[in-house]
Amino acid sequence: MGRRIPEVDILKGLCIVTIVASHAGYGILWFSYVFVYGFYFVAGYTYSRKPLGQFVRGKLVRLYLPFVVAHLISIPVYALQHVVSGGTYSVITDAGYLLDILLFDAAGGITAAAWYLFPMVVVLFLFYFLSGALGAKGVGVLSLVAYAALAALPGHALEFTWNDCAWVVNVIVGLLLFSAGYLLRHSDGVEEFLFGGTRAVDLFVVDCMVLLVIYKSGYGMEIRAGRIPNYALNTLILVFGMHFLWFFSRIIARSSLAARAASLAGRCSLQIMLYHVMCFFPSTMIVRALYGLSWPQTWARNYSDGLATVLNMAFGLVIPIFGTILMERFRRWHGQRAEGRGPDQAVSAAELSGSGDSTVRTKR
Repeated sequence: MGRRIPEVDILKGLCIVTIVASHAGYGILWFSYVFVYGFYFVAGYTYSRKPLGQFVRGKLVRLYLPFVVAHLISIPVYALQHVVSGGTYSVITDAGYLLDILLFDAAGGITAAAWYLFPMVVVLFLFYFLSGALGAKGVGVLSLVAYAALAALPGHALEFTWNDCAWVVNVIVGLLLFSAGYLLRHSDGVEEFLFGGTRAVDLFVVDCMVLLVIYKSGYGMEIRAGRIPNYALNTLILVFGMHFLWFFSRIIARSSLAARAASLAGRCSLQIMLYHVMCFFPSTMIVRALYGLSWPQTWARNYSDGLATVLNMAFGLVIPIFGTILMERFRRWHGQRAEGRGPDQAVSAAELSGSGDSTVRTKR
């Protein structure tokens, strides 16, 4: 039977809130990318193999179709931007943009936040087919070799771009982290060794020190563009960054209010990201109109005007979370009606959570 893992929801929540905050100008240079890396890691941790047809349908419904729908909705948003900004943004009129949407290659302008969805989908399918042939450990070794090849031949993979990112670099790094997350979940004793007892606290302190030293060294990177100046430092960021995120999520899980808030954001992470893509700008327009702010020249600067920044973040987080809660309640109500249950009969937590991303199969 499926059950949710609180630490996973919390980790996803920390990742998505940090990414939105980084777009609001509160990111810490490359450290924001640690949270992007976190999505690959947690996706591998929660992965369970399914029949091919079920697997493909699931990824189409959960990732590809939302991407297409969000970008279709973004077309009238672009038109509204064009009017409000006084012509700063061009209205999309050609059919080429529609083709780009269908080909998973439409991240630009206000849709830039969706750049990592394409490499994520590629990682999921690669792991599915390669693990069937090589096993999960074989995929881990293969991704490690590919990562070493990137370090030996820097720059060559940057020529391959799709969905506004250097997808080859992101796929290789993502596959390595995805495999690590999967192997961590299925390796006896490893998870307890890394995250259990006082040893884990010592490692967490080391995580913080290593990441702080790298940050203070002035190291700069942009994983979206595939620019990794130093693969040795990047490897340290991967190793210590993933342990930092996972252990930090366990610390948050011990709290009450913070755990519930982060867990809720994690359960709504996809909706937050898609709202970020398709209709963040209408709320931004309202904020800017209320404060009489001029229209910025780039999408990212919509977040960087003092109080308007805070309000924009509130719009970008609260609205999709609220919408997700309403949808969950509607699905629960519809399921009760379909099963002939009365409205006063509650649905169990396991029933409600069984369809989520953060579910795993309980071991017998």
